[in-house]
Amino acid sequence: VCISGGEPTIHEDLAQLLRAIKSLGFALKLDTNGTRPERLSALLDEGLLDYVAMDLKAPLDERYHRVAGCKVDLAAIRQSMSLLRRWGLAYEFRTTVGPLLDEEALKDIAREIEEAELWWLQPFVATPEVAPALAGAKALDEASLRAIVKRLAATTPGVRLRGDEGAPAGQS
Repeated sequence: VCISGGEPTIHEDLAQLLRAIKSLGFALKLDTNGTRPERLSALLDEGLLDYVAMDLKAPLDERYHRVAGCKVDLAAIRQSMSLLRRWGLAYEFRTTVGPLLDEEALKDIAREIEEAELWWLQPFVATPEVAPALAGAKALDEASLRAIVKRLAATTPGVRLRGDEGAPAGQS
């Protein structure tokens, strides 16, 4: 069962929900933006999660706030990243490559997560319903993303392009 959102960790009763699902014998995946490391830590400590997918919207600097569209506690995101690395639980990072991200930004993210076993780059699709301000905005095309994945794989072996789930790193 995948718990997603919005951001699921903002809900005070999340652990109660996860306990109920776990009691039925289901494995649990959490999708998170990493802004609530204390909540993530508590869920990990209690053994409620089997897999975590954490969004990394941009490099962990001023660009993150611009891509997120609001001020973000970057220290909290770093703390969540550290928790996932230390815990030994299966996890992935993922980045939606939108119009505000270029190859240099992706290289900067790669430096933050180079040891990650799995980092998905997801092509951005602008739709008026989801992101009215970005409708029609141009992001890197699929061919460019494939070339970038190949270059990033030299230092970040876990990088993959979403849609190429069966391909080895750098072969997206």
